[in-house]
Formats: sequence, C-alpha cells, structure tokens
Amino acid sequence: MGDRGKWWEVLATAEEQVCWGCDQEPWPNERQYGLQIWNAIHREGLPIRSVSARCNLWSVPCPRAIERRTRSTRCLVGRFVYAVMCFFKWMGEAEQENYALTSLESAMDLAWTVQQVPCAERWGFPVAEVAENYERLLTSLWHQHQGVPEYWLPASGPLRCLRPRAPEPQELPASSEPEAAASPKQEGGVECLVLVQYPAEVERMAMIADTYASHCSPLVFFTAAPAPTHFRSYAIVNLRNFFHIAPDPQGLFSDGLSLEPNTIEKTFRALQYAALGLRGTLKKPDVICRLDSDTLFFPQNLLRIMACRNFSASQPWAIGHENYVHKHQMPGRVFLNGGTGICLSRAAVALLLDQMEKGQFHESQSPGDWNSGACITAPGHWDDVVLGACLSYLGVPISRWGTDCQGRSLFWPNTFESALPGPRQVRPRRLPPTTSFFQPPETQETSSSRSSDPLQDPDVANYHHWLYRAWQYLPCDHDNDTWLGDFPVGFHSYRNATEGRRIYRLFQRQSVRVSGKKYHYKLYLRNTVDRPGHMKVERFKDIQKRFPERIIMRAVWGSLPKTPTCKRIFKDRLKLFAGPNHLYYHKDPVEYPMHTVKDCTPTQNKRRNLRVQWLREVKQEKDLKVAKWEQEKEDNIKLKLYKKFLHGHFKKIGTEAAGEMTLKEMTIEADKQRMQRIYTERIGQEVQKPAPSIYIKSGIERKRIGENKPGAWR
Repeated sequence: MGDRGKWWEVLATAEEQVCWGCDQEPWPNERQYGLQIWNAIHREGLPIRSVSARCNLWSVPCPRAIERRTRSTRCLVGRFVYAVMCFFKWMGEAEQENYALTSLESAMDLAWTVQQVPCAERWGFPVAEVAENYERLLTSLWHQHQGVPEYWLPASGPLRCLRPRAPEPQELPASSEPEAAASPKQEGGVECLVLVQYPAEVERMAMIADTYASHCSPLVFFTAAPAPTHFRSYAIVNLRNFFHIAPDPQGLFSDGLSLEPNTIEKTFRALQYAALGLRGTLKKPDVICRLDSDTLFFPQNLLRIMACRNFSASQPWAIGHENYVHKHQMPGRVFLNGGTGICLSRAAVALLLDQMEKGQFHESQSPGDWNSGACITAPGHWDDVVLGACLSYLGVPISRWGTDCQGRSLFWPNTFESALPGPRQVRPRRLPPTTSFFQPPETQETSSSRSSDPLQDPDVANYHHWLYRAWQYLPCDHDNDTWLGDFPVGFHSYRNATEGRRIYRLFQRQSVRVSGKKYHYKLYLRNTVDRPGHMKVERFKDIQKRFPERIIMRAVWGSLPKTPTCKRIFKDRLKLFAGPNHLYYHKDPVEYPMHTVKDCTPTQNKRRNLRVQWLREVKQEKDLKVAKWEQEKEDNIKLKLYKKFLHGHFKKIGTEAAGEMTLKEMTIEADKQRMQRIYTERIGQEVQKPAPSIYIKSGIERKRIGENKPGAWR
C-alpha cells in the first residue's frame, strides 16, 4: 500500500470531534486497506494466521487500540475495522493470540453502533460476519477448550436476534457421537453439595432446608469444623474427618470474606467425597452441583434444561454462569461463577476423581498457582477460578445453555432487583464503553442513591455481567423485558434468609414439570388466593422455622390494649430481626444481659402444684413418707396376726413339747397342722369357682377376647 501516513494519530487528537463515519472519513486510505484484507480472506481464502503476512500488517500500531479504547474517536466505523485488522495482525504473530482475541472483543463493543450506520458496508467486514466468527470463537475456544479456527467464515445471513447457537457435544449427530443418540436418563436427579461454616451459618442452613433441600437427591452440608452428623434430617459431613484440609476460618474481613478461606480445598474435597459415593450407590445422581450457603437453587429447573437440551450424564460437561474475567490468562479462559452454583455431570465428577487418584492434583500454599496449567488445591477463596482452570486442563466443556433460547440468564449473579424492569436493571450496553478494557466504570460516589461499594453499583454489575456477552443482543431491543429467564436455576446473593425465602417462593410456581417416566418435579405455592373461603392452618413449629419474628409480634400485640395509641406504638417502636443481621449496627447496640432472663420451660404457665420442679422436690418427698407409713401399718397388722397364730399353737401342744423345739421347728409344725386341718375340713366339698365379672349395674358378664390376653375384655 506504500506510505499510508500516520492515520492512527487521530486516536489521540480527536477527543472533541465525534462522528458516525459517514459525514467525514478521516481515514480514507484505511478504508481501502480494510477492503484489501476483505478480499484476501474471501476471494483468496487465506487462513487466519496468513492474512498478516499477505497484507503487511506489521506497521499497524495495535497496542494503541488496547490503551485507548474510548468512545471519543472521530470515526467509529473506522475504529471497528481497525480492531478487526489488529485481530489478523496478532494472529499472524507468535504467542499473541490473547491480544488478537482482545482486539476482536473491542470491535464487538462498537458493533451495535456500527450496524446502524448506512455507510458501514463500504468499509467491509459487516457486523453480522464479525459476530458469527466471534460466536464460533466463543464456542470452540473458550467453552470447548479447542484452538482458534483456521479459516474466517463469511456471514450465513443478516444479523438477527435469537440466531441458533453452535451445537453442544451432547447434541451432535449419532454418526459422530454414538452415545448422543440415546435418550437422556433423568433417574438420578440432582445432588446438592452445600459448603457451609458451622455454626456461624445455621440460619442459612435453615433457609436451605425450608426451600430447595427437599428437591435434591440428596443434599449434603460440607464443613471443616466439628458439627453434628445431621441438621433437620440432612447430612453434615466434616471433611477434616476424611481429608487433610485447613479448618474453617474464625472471623470475617470488613467486606464479608473469611480471614483464612479454605473454599478451594472444600470444593475439591466435597466433589471427591461425592465421586467416591457414586461408586457404592445403586441410584446415582445425574448432576452434582457445588453451591454456596447463600445460593438459591432450583434443581427441578436444571432437570428441565437437561431434558429439553438432550444432556447425557454419561458425558463430561459443566454448566453455570459464565465469567470471562481471566479467560486471557491461560489456561483459565472462562470459568463458572461459584455464587450461582457450578453443576457437573456424573461423568465429569468421575473424571475428576480419576485424575485425583492418578496424582494429577497438586497441593500448593498459594492460590495464585491456578494459572500454572494443572489442577491445584490450595487455601483460598477462588474456588470457581481454580475449578475452571482444572476443567480446561481436563478438557471438560462448559455448556452455553446457562441461558435460555432467548439468551436470558438462568444463573443470575447479581441482586434480584437488578433483574426487574427499571432504571437499575442489568441490560446490555448500547454505546461503546467510556473506560479502558481492564478497568470497570467508576462509581458515582456523589449520588445518594448508589452504594459506596463498587461491587454493588448497578453500572459495575452491568459492565461485568454483559462483558463479552452483549454482542449476542445486537439486533434485539427488549426495552420492556427482563434479561432473566422465566425458569431460573440459581440466584446469588440475598441479604438475609428471610429475603431468600421470599425470592424462592416468588419463583416456585415457575418450576415446571420435567419430562420423564418416573420422576416429575413440581412446586406449589401455599395460598388462599385461588381457593377463597378455605382456611390456611400452619403449625407452630412450621411458623418458627419460616417467620420466627411473627410469633413475638403476635404475643406483643395480644398483650397490648387495642387503642389507637397502642397501635401507633406497636408500628413505630417494635423492631424485630430474624438472625444476627439488623438495621442498627451503626448505632453501637449493646448486647442485652441474657443471664437476667429466666429460661422458658414447658410448664412455666402452669400452677405451682403442677410444675415439674414442685412435683419432684415437694410432692415426691411427701408421697414417699405416706407410702412408708402405710407399709409400716400393714406390716404391724401382719405381725400381730402371726403372733396370735403362734400363741394358739403354743397352747395346743403344751409347755413341755414347746420347750423341746426351736422357734423355727415350732413354726414348721404349726403350718403342717394348719394345712392338715384345712384338708380334713374341705374333703368331699366342691371347689368354688370365682364370681364372674359383670358390667356395673347390669347382669351382663364380661368375657375375654383371647386366652393369651388376660387384660383384654370385651
């Protein structure tokens, strides 16, 4: 092309002039250069890595594209083509593949603006073509851990919303994958592995037991500290009894993270424990999900995805919310967000166990070693990043069906309010970003409606959620729609257990039946809206599990006079919070002296003579004295009768005979004479039968039902 001039200097000088690329073309030579590359890859059919050598792209200053990736550019269309050119340049250079992918992502940030420009086609590289190749890279390179495709594909048609995705490994034809043709087996269900800290997270464990625990088959709590074996009939496993693992941390940082986290070790050891259990069970689960204690999960919706997408548990795969933060740091190209849940197929978990037994897992003291190209178990909190790198190392593909057919998220990592329609909703960007590539947007600290925490700011959440994902929605315009699927699988996170129960009940009706012969998964909301006139009765222990604060509210209201003043006091002054979290932490609350509060006992509301303590201390002693007195009285009567009997025998035998016998001999002789006398008197007489038992005030005889049941009368 010869000397094209320093056209790239416009990037640094045109901060105030912004155009759409049609009224002014500051880079006319660059447009011709882009058309030359267009002809090289389409007419000549050059491989992607050969375009740089054929078109002499060595002089293009592509590092400037990453340093200054801003909206203040005079020609956005030229900026779009410039980013595509840098992709081909870095693909032709050795070990520059990560920078090439970064340039292509930079082009996709401008795609929504460029597709609306009428003169965009004069520059070559239509948005539909770049989007289709970018989708192919996303599927093959980052989700299936394959290499960059060899050739650039022409667009199969105009860019349209809801275009079909690349097929999953389980959806390939039967000729290429023999096992894919078999129908999926949904007999095992979903096994839930919940990582908790006992007893600090008992409130969250109770929320899990009240919501989705009954739909897991089974649900197991994993901890690394002493704990009971069961919690509400759900097993608790102390991993330190089976594996060498660091104990649970004692305390939290100011941002809520553990002081000495051991989440990485707990994740891998929990999966290893579940994999060992698969070898000895007849009914094996199809999916094993690793969940946080603050994760809301819908196992029935996950089984619905498996049934609709033809997933097979006999093939290794993973599903969840895709996170692309570290994908350019090999080998962790993409990982699944741990907060929304990471679900692995039965074959993937078995593969992890097989590699553990072969010694492919290495222990380390630094969690930063996840990027070393092997499976690392180390203390730390980056368990989702480390697990993603390990899945990439083992070749386990990550399914892209973590969203529904309309591209809406099924694993929601942000707050629930950000998914609802409104100004704070998380939605795709419609303009190029105004910050650099590796820096999220700055929060507006001056705004009172926004949080001071950057991670909770809606702009930051929107940036991270749609990073490398917004290109899928270029032709879509869902202004009044939500970007959360109708049948969500996982949520993260919620403020407290009460809010978690509320969100779970909100989506219970949207958990639908899954196709299958034996197992149907369905949840119902218990309400009286659809059945007016019916009474809803709930037991005390169920209320205590769901809303313990309502019990105290009812007791306080029942003891107050029903006057307007008391109603106002009840509304304004009664503040109840379930659990340790409350709204008055910044007012330095003082802990109430609980030693002054008497314990509540079951018999506290009974009379004094009916309480257990009075019965045990007073009445029991009195009863013992009465029983002892009655026993002594009965013994005295028997002694008197026995003395009278011996005195009569003494008179009968005389003084001389009695003097020759001892007292024992005289007693035996007296008994023999008494029995002989009774026998002589009753000889020849009929034996008298006992009087029959009759019902009171009637002549009806009571008869036995069976001979072997002496107390059974009829």
